[in-house]
Amino acid sequence: MNGGDPFVAAVERQSQVRILANGSGGIADYQRYYLASVPFAEAQPKIVNALYSELARAGKWAKQKPADAAKVLAPVWGLDTATVEAANARRSYEVRQVQPTALKEQQKIADAFYNEGLLPKRVNVFDAVLWKPTV
Repeated sequence: MNGGDPFVAAVERQSQVRILANGSGGIADYQRYYLASVPFAEAQPKIVNALYSELARAGKWAKQKPADAAKVLAPVWGLDTATVEAANARRSYEVRQVQPTALKEQQKIADAFYNEGLLPKRVNVFDAVLWKPTV
């Protein structure tokens, strides 16, 4: 999966480029996260659960109907539908809880950012409060 999609797909379609590295192969898989403050999630569990359910449903629809999904997303991203379809083919659109292996990858990324001076202090991603769906 490519973290730069759909724009990497656009460059691939519009010019002769070769991807040298994409983050796979043990470097770090690209993950997307939906975030909420702990106070909001605790105060509004029905909203969080409903949002989770709808995101999961939309993700399944996008994988089952890639052409329809591309037609919806192309104008939002300002790209043609063929480019969006190419990018979407690389995405899982799976919505799930945060996996422990993903946290390990995020910690590697946080450590690399800290070591390069991009973060002012060390981050321990394992301090994050993880939500569990009740749906």
